Amino acid sequence: MKKYFVVLLLLLIQPIYAKQNLFNQVVNKFKSDEQALTQFRYLGQLHCLDNKFGLPEKYQLFNHEYLRLFNGLFALPRLITQEALNKTILAI
Repeated sequence: MKKYFVVLLLLLIQPIYAKQNLFNQVVNKFKSDEQALTQFRYLGQLHCLDNKFGLPEKYQLFNHEYLRLFNGLFALPRLITQEALNKTILAI
């Protein structure tokens, strides 16, 4: 029984560590670019709000803000596609 508990514990710890590690990697990447880090955090907050309220895709705040930033010629949405950014935020 103790072996099963240890295996279960190890399996649960790994994804938690991976999520923190991914977030730390993103923060370290954007550490020198405060504007990109601020935009990443803001898009993450909007993504969480979309998930919490279950907004349909047509009215999602994340999509609208990403397009506004993209059309505003900001660097973050020009370097990272919307799908990749969405997957990164979901992984965190």
